[in-house]
Amino acid sequence: LRRKLARLDAHVTEGSLRAREPLHLGADVGLRDNVLSLLGCVSAAWLRPAAEAVGGERMGGEPTEPAAVRRFVDKQVLAPPAVALSTTAEEGMHPAEAGRRRDLLAREAANA
Repeated sequence: LRRKLARLDAHVTEGSLRAREPLHLGADVGLRDNVLSLLGCVSAAWLRPAAEAVGGERMGGEPTEPAAVRRFVDKQVLAPPAVALSTTAEEGMHPAEAGRRRDLLAREAANA
């Protein structure tokens, strides 16, 4: 293991291996959907106050309706910043992910 770590360190040092720039969770459509699916496993009675605290707003509607909590989390907590969505560079993205990103941009523009 020590040799493998030393080789990995050498690749990083010489610049042939580097970590990808961090992406905003909201700009990665697939990851955003996975997070929403995971949060769907949490009781809405627990998720709602946590989402309200993070989102900084009170949520209207039925207090424990899972679909309403999911929409609130999607729009208020995971919403991608305008800067992340407005950039046109899709370098490092899988072509399918880039297509989903373009679809999300189109839906956001239609809803605005």
